[in-house]
Amino acid sequence: MAVKAWDSSLTLPGLIVESRAVVDGTVEVSGRLASAGAICPDCANPSTSFHSRYDRTLSDLPVSGSTVRLRLSVRRFRCTHTSCQRRTFSEPLAPPVGRRYGRRVGRCDALVRAAAVALGGRPEARMMARLAMPWSRDTMLRVLRRGDPAAELPPPARVVGIDDFAWRRGHSYGSIVVDLERRQVIDLLPDRRRDTVIAWLRQNPQVEIICRDRGPGYGVAASEAAPQARQVADRWHLFENASAAFLAAVRSEMLCLRRALAPTGPVDPATLTRAERIQWDGAQLREALNR
Repeated sequence: MAVKAWDSSLTLPGLIVESRAVVDGTVEVSGRLASAGAICPDCANPSTSFHSRYDRTLSDLPVSGSTVRLRLSVRRFRCTHTSCQRRTFSEPLAPPVGRRYGRRVGRCDALVRAAAVALGGRPEARMMARLAMPWSRDTMLRVLRRGDPAAELPPPARVVGIDDFAWRRGHSYGSIVVDLERRQVIDLLPDRRRDTVIAWLRQNPQVEIICRDRGPGYGVAASEAAPQARQVADRWHLFENASAAFLAAVRSEMLCLRRALAPTGPVDPATLTRAERIQWDGAQLREALNR
C-alpha cells in the first residue's frame, strides 16, 4: 500500500493527521482539528480560551481489507461571554469528519444507508463484518430511520389519519396526525378540540382523504374545514366496532347457546371454569332483570 495513496484517501477538510499505525490488523490514525478556536453553541461568541481536551474514536472506511479507526483529539474551550450560562464547550466537527455524538466518519453514511436499503439489518451486519466494517444491525436500522439528508423534502400529506392520544391519561389529551402514505407522524396538536383540528385542516388544504375514528368530534371538524376530503374509518376502529357488536350479540343469546351446547339438561355451574362462571353469573343476572 503506497503512503501517498493512503494520505490522499484520509484527507478530510479541517483534519490534521499526526500519526498512523497498524495494531493487531487495525489501522489506527491519530489526528486533530485544524481550527484555532470554536463558537459557543449558546451565545455564538467565538473563543480561543483553551480548557481541556478529550479523545474521540470514529470508524472509517477500510483500507486494503483492514479496519480503520480515527482517533481525534478534541479540544474544549471556555466561553468568555459573561452573560452566557455555558461554561465550556467542545469544538464541533466538520460534516465530512463526523456528526455530533456520531461514531463514524461522515463519508461512511452513504455506504451504510445503501447497504441497509438493499440487505436490511442482520444480513448487512454480516456483510459489513466481512468487509472490515463491524457495525451492528441496530446501527443500520438507525441510519434507515434517520433518513437520507440529501433527499428532497417529501410532498405535503395527501392521506392523513387523525386520532386522540393522552398527554396524561384521564387529565389531558391531544391529537396526532399521521401521513398514512409515508407512515410517519407529521404533527401533534395540543388538544382534541374541534377548533384546533379545523385550524390545522385549513392550513393543509391539499388533504384528500381523512382517516378517523367513528366519533362525531373529528367528523364535524373535517366536514367543516375540509369538505373536499373523503372521510373513511380506519381498520382498527372497524375491527373494534365489529368485535364489540359480535360480543354483544353473543352475550344476549348466552342462555340459548348454553342450552344448545348442553341439550341433555341444565348447565351445572360446578363444571364451569372461573371465566365461564363469571359469564354465566352475568347472563343469569341479565335474564332475571329482563323478566
